Amino acid sequence: MKRTLLFAGFYVLQALLAFSTEKTLVTGPDAAAWIERVIPLPHEISISNKVGVAPADLGLKLTASAGEIERQAALELTEWMRAKTGCALQGTNWIITAGVLDAAGQVDGHAIRDAARLRTLPNAEQAYIIQPLAEGGLVIAGLSGKGVYYGVQTLRQLLGQAASSNRIDVPLAEVVDWPDFTERGLWNVPTAFTPMMSRVKLNFIRFPCRIIMDKDGRINAQVDTNFLAQARAQAVHGLVDLHHLNMWRRWGLFERYPQIVGQGPSAQNPKPKFRVPCASAPELQSIIRDWMLSAAGQGVPEVCVWVSEEYGQCECPKCRKATKAGEGQFYREYKSIHDAWQEARQQYPKLGLRVFSDMNYEAIAGYGKETKTGQQIYEDILKLLPPEVKMDICIFSAQAKTFDAHAAKGRWFASYDVRIDRFPGGFDGTRIHEKAQDIYGRKWIAQYGFGGRGLHNEAHDMQLQDYNVCALAEWTWNINGRSLHDFSRAWAIRRGYADPEKAAAWIDALEPIESGVALGAFFTRRWEVVPTLLRERKYDRITVTSGIPGAGKVAAIKKMSEQMAQPEITAETGVIVSYIALLQSLDELIRARQAADTNAASPVANLTASVTAFQTAVSNHIAAVAARADGWLLPANAKDAVTVNETYRNLMQSMATNVAAAVMETQTTPSSGNATVNHSDINPPRPVVAPGLQK
Repeated sequence: MKRTLLFAGFYVLQALLAFSTEKTLVTGPDAAAWIERVIPLPHEISISNKVGVAPADLGLKLTASAGEIERQAALELTEWMRAKTGCALQGTNWIITAGVLDAAGQVDGHAIRDAARLRTLPNAEQAYIIQPLAEGGLVIAGLSGKGVYYGVQTLRQLLGQAASSNRIDVPLAEVVDWPDFTERGLWNVPTAFTPMMSRVKLNFIRFPCRIIMDKDGRINAQVDTNFLAQARAQAVHGLVDLHHLNMWRRWGLFERYPQIVGQGPSAQNPKPKFRVPCASAPELQSIIRDWMLSAAGQGVPEVCVWVSEEYGQCECPKCRKATKAGEGQFYREYKSIHDAWQEARQQYPKLGLRVFSDMNYEAIAGYGKETKTGQQIYEDILKLLPPEVKMDICIFSAQAKTFDAHAAKGRWFASYDVRIDRFPGGFDGTRIHEKAQDIYGRKWIAQYGFGGRGLHNEAHDMQLQDYNVCALAEWTWNINGRSLHDFSRAWAIRRGYADPEKAAAWIDALEPIESGVALGAFFTRRWEVVPTLLRERKYDRITVTSGIPGAGKVAAIKKMSEQMAQPEITAETGVIVSYIALLQSLDELIRARQAADTNAASPVANLTASVTAFQTAVSNHIAAVAARADGWLLPANAKDAVTVNETYRNLMQSMATNVAAAVMETQTTPSSGNATVNHSDINPPRPVVAPGLQK
């Protein structure tokens, strides 16, 4: 009996010692392992000590003045702790205190070192400090709720290193951190992306807001106020958008207000049913004004209006006269937006405005039809708009650099030219980092990623694009953060991979190939024209694998993926392997057709075999894309039947059939002979955009 009691007492003593919350030194490798869990990498972080705490003893305390963002941060950390340990941060023995600094540089009575420095950091409103308290516990401090929220996100990732129902190791981290870009985020993505964005400190999402008319024809803005409130609580700015002016037909506005419809053939956009508005019609300005008033009346602090996409020019007498005087279609669209905003501000003086354009200089100048150059037109627009109007630019060219002189003087410019959804896969870290470095060096304020147009459902697409979303977060927060390899390791740790180093090496090998294939978006239109180009024997317009860096290494990449036995990596590898095989089979098909063109005696069997091989490659690729849906699903979503989009399958199968027919036809048009094959012309097919994601 005595021996039993002695043993029981010994184990009780051991348990008490284990959770005595005394500091324990942390080795350099252990500190690095902790820090590696955090995306994005903080600017300044060190960990010298840790404490082991029983989860039931761990508590979280907010200041009495905590706002909605701090409360949301506390809720998210509490839910995470409950899922990890079964406890809900209600302990009293070891406290994490979080709050906004008061005038004395304190949080809940705790003096914060470097409190004064926090105010001097870039984007100080979002900066934060984490530091251990001498009396025990940790404190998270910011100048606003946003900073506190970001500090909590960092701590949450750190705590994930060693958390269980029995014990959680708390790193006594010392962090001073801030973002390099004021805004970082995504556009053209579902609002369901918002929580995953906020967890990695992305703070911007565009929210399309259509015009609706009541039965009396009054203009209203269709604002999802619940979403905007939730985004705001997660430190995310949900920007309300009014989409391109030449796309208003779909809302019935051209039928209801025929006077705003651009006149003449030049007003017709190359895209069917897209026609620029008449920028001389006063109703255009009044519609925009009423939409702004409706949005502002629903609590929206800032609106964005998109000028027309693609060139068009109203040919009514007033617009033609204005164009001859140097005020063409796009200048007048900007003017209508500006004047509408000035009217709306009479009722809502604090209403902010952005204007979005994806028109390069050639397009905005009508490809030479305007009396001014594109650069002159943009200069006129910048003179028209007061400095507080933000310029959102989506120009995929070096022309955007001509805005740099204005950006250097402090004018707001945001860049939208980073895609996170490029085909064939979701690993594009090098390009994302290079784009961020370029935009940051030019002193632009914000960098956004374009994405969300996938092949499956939102849950799957968020997983597929997780790497690129995290990469955008990494380098827009900390422009000089990790190397590509180190970031890939951190991401693999975040995903829970058993061997992060092997995963990073796999990404190192895969990324150049995916980038070489992905010359545009997730999909582009070029596959659809391949049958026509083959029929016309325009071989020089068709692309093959010779231009893809590393295309010959797919077998090695496949072997690497097999060694890891990680479903996501296996599925992703299958897509790129099948796609390279598809391009290679097209390569062979072109050569067989060229041989038949130059030698009438060439066996038809050779051509038939090449066609059959190509059709098989198409089928294998479709199967690989479908398999990727299963590979990237989280266990919680495994019950969902997610397959490749039916329209994509039909498109590829139709293309394969048409290619076969074109190749087997007798030549009826002049051949380009043995023209050099150029990889830059072949791209994957156009995607089918999920409902609610159309521009």
